[in-house]
Amino acid sequence: MQDIIGCRIIVANRCDQYQFLDSLWLRQPSYDQFEPIGVNPGPRPFREATLIDRSESPSHGYRAVRLVVTDHAAPYEIQVRTRLQDRWAQLSERIDDRFPGTKYGQGPPVLQEMLRNLSKQTAEAERDYAEAKSLDENSGGEISRVIKAQEARVENTIDALIERYEQVEATLGAQQE
Repeated sequence: MQDIIGCRIIVANRCDQYQFLDSLWLRQPSYDQFEPIGVNPGPRPFREATLIDRSESPSHGYRAVRLVVTDHAAPYEIQVRTRLQDRWAQLSERIDDRFPGTKYGQGPPVLQEMLRNLSKQTAEAERDYAEAKSLDENSGGEISRVIKAQEARVENTIDALIERYEQVEATLGAQQE
């Protein structure tokens, strides 16, 4: 167990994900800046923290950015996911409930492969959005509309997989009765 306290924040896209994390760091005063004048800055929300970025280096398809804080009485985690990363994780959790270990690279190979492929599609849609966002200002919003449509297709794919999975789960449950 790495932490006992945590929170999850869901943002719209990767740009927002990094912007949120940047805002956390910008609000953290440096203890060094107070030492020369002897001012005690008081307790700092986190003094020691490790950033774990799984958005580009996923673990079994899992993508998110996690900030693990270790300087208080109990370690805690701030997990920041995009909307698509969160939808993928929800599907992964549901599959893992039925086939334990799947989200950690165990379980039925066909499900592991499906999750990895869907994770790649999610990352591609988010990467395309991030790259296009800067170009969008010159296109009158057209690029943004195209990228949002691509994100919607990925989200619809996830929704369809969840629906199919629920059907398979119901069938398996009926067969066991």
